[in-house]
Amino acid sequence: MVVLKLLFLTIGLLALAFSGLAIKLLLNKNAKFPEHRIGHNKEMRKRKIYCINTQDRMEQKRYLKEQRAKLEAQRQADAEKYLIYQKNTEKPDLSQIRIAID
Repeated sequence: MVVLKLLFLTIGLLALAFSGLAIKLLLNKNAKFPEHRIGHNKEMRKRKIYCINTQDRMEQKRYLKEQRAKLEAQRQADAEKYLIYQKNTEKPDLSQIRIAID
């Protein structure tokens, strides 16, 4: 009997809570449930907190940007080395070479 009274009391309190939420939503003009997903919550975005998929995409973009910058720097260094090599190498004197044509 005590269990049954406790069950009815619990159901009554839950019904009261849900009806209170429903009345609050109906009476307020712009009432909405707070956004529970991280990606759509304005407060979370203000604090720079994103969902894991967004954070992963952002990290991948940052990593690719860094790698491209490193690759470009390496290409420029290689181009400078090649130019220095070309300046330091002696060019053969082609006037000394004679080709025999038969």
